[in-house]
Amino acid sequence: MELAERSLDRAKPCAPAIFALVAAALYALVFSSVRPLGEWPLALVCFACATATVANMRQMGGLMPLFLFASLLLTLSLLRLMPPSWTLYYEPGAALRQWAWLPILLIVYPAVVGGLARMRQQVIMHAFSLFIASLIISRLSRFLGEGEWNYKTQIYVLNNENATTLIFFTIWVFYRVRSLPLFLFSCGAMMVFCNSSQSVLFMISLVACRLFPFYRTLPIMLLGAAVIGSVLSVILLGNLLPLDPNIAIRALFWRDVLRSVVDTFGVGVGFGTEWISNNYSDIRNDGWRLRSEDDEDRLLVATHSTLFDILFRLGVMGLLLFMLFLGRQLSRVRNLVRGGPDSRSATAMMCMVLWINTVNSGMTSINFLFGSLLALAWAEVCLRKADIVPPRSLLDGRPQKPSRL
Repeated sequence: MELAERSLDRAKPCAPAIFALVAAALYALVFSSVRPLGEWPLALVCFACATATVANMRQMGGLMPLFLFASLLLTLSLLRLMPPSWTLYYEPGAALRQWAWLPILLIVYPAVVGGLARMRQQVIMHAFSLFIASLIISRLSRFLGEGEWNYKTQIYVLNNENATTLIFFTIWVFYRVRSLPLFLFSCGAMMVFCNSSQSVLFMISLVACRLFPFYRTLPIMLLGAAVIGSVLSVILLGNLLPLDPNIAIRALFWRDVLRSVVDTFGVGVGFGTEWISNNYSDIRNDGWRLRSEDDEDRLLVATHSTLFDILFRLGVMGLLLFMLFLGRQLSRVRNLVRGGPDSRSATAMMCMVLWINTVNSGMTSINFLFGSLLALAWAEVCLRKADIVPPRSLLDGRPQKPSRL
């Protein structure tokens, strides 16, 4: 057991995996400044990760069924064989872009897991320096990009830059900060720079993971609350606009998705169409539009929820496959019986994944994809470490079976 534990801490360095990790993290941190360059930076990151992905192919297991199913629907979409709903437009190029997040995830995620597994000790040891460096790099990137002043100086939504910065912050406070008062002060100080509900709620999740004994059930509770909240927001759509316009518009998107599921008998509309109907007459009567009908981004504005994005494109079966992948990770977190930094860090990372994907297009949009996969990758590495030594069950005294490394 001790030999196995030391083997993870001292895993033999692998240059492709480490290079892939650095490329993915750096791309996430400078996303705002390289986005105007088009797809070339992303292609270079995927190329850097490809070699390391081959060495870590077992990480693809949970994602492969979803990828194969989505590829089948992509083929049917390109052949114009998918059932229509309220959608009006179709563009083959948009179909490929809307499907592209899956091969990107399939290539980058295993490589990043391999890199983090080999560099785990170094990442923990230098977590504070990595946090400060990521904070500076991400702010400089946002200054070079477009956007309002407060978006550039503060932690707004959990996009690629902000999520990556908060991942290093999470590693630092859980592994290096032993004092509870210092932990609370650090989280409070960081919360001052958070000016969106999702980033503030993530910081509250960090505190909950440190203070409360039931923290391992927190991700499942968050997922349940998000599903219930989404359903209630659709039901109470007409009353939401005065309270929260952002949620009201999201609820309208989600209602249209549910309409499309009914229209297509649960199959989904496939790829290449618009994501949203762009009709807001149920909540506004002033002719306002999020995008004009001839806007070049008309087919790229998604539903602001990964779950609804997948349900819309891939139908009930696609959502089920995605939830099986996500549910496996949540189950592993829930079944941990040994506390400590690895357990708490894995739980916090799954909370981040849920916050990103339930109120944003956390994986289906390139703006959030790398933040999501970096959080998933660190959670995977933490779960491997926490599962190495099989502690005895607190309920029945039976030893837990350690997960394979």
